[in-house]
Amino acid sequence: MIFVWRGRGGWIPISLILGICLMMGFDQWLLAPPLRFWPFTMGIALAGLFCVGLGLHARFSPARWVLDPATGCERFVRPCHSAYWIRAEYWGLIFLALAAWVQALPHGAPQ
Repeated sequence: MIFVWRGRGGWIPISLILGICLMMGFDQWLLAPPLRFWPFTMGIALAGLFCVGLGLHARFSPARWVLDPATGCERFVRPCHSAYWIRAEYWGLIFLALAAWVQALPHGAPQ
């Protein structure tokens, strides 16, 4: 599988995996056997909040001068963290919307 990122965009899927694993592990370790659904959606929401923070940090970072080697011109460049050409803050909003949608789905009683 090919993964395309720019800046610290590699943290976007890593935050999703870590958030879900952390919350599901927390549910199994601390809250015991009956499987609940809210830790899964909480893991997605935590990854969304992290991605929004990552994107806003990049957006409000100061721009720096960079020399373009092809043209020799100088220009301002602001850092950009993205995955698949979508900026990190938009990934965060997607994750938050996904968490809200999954939590709103009807869930059956645990067996």
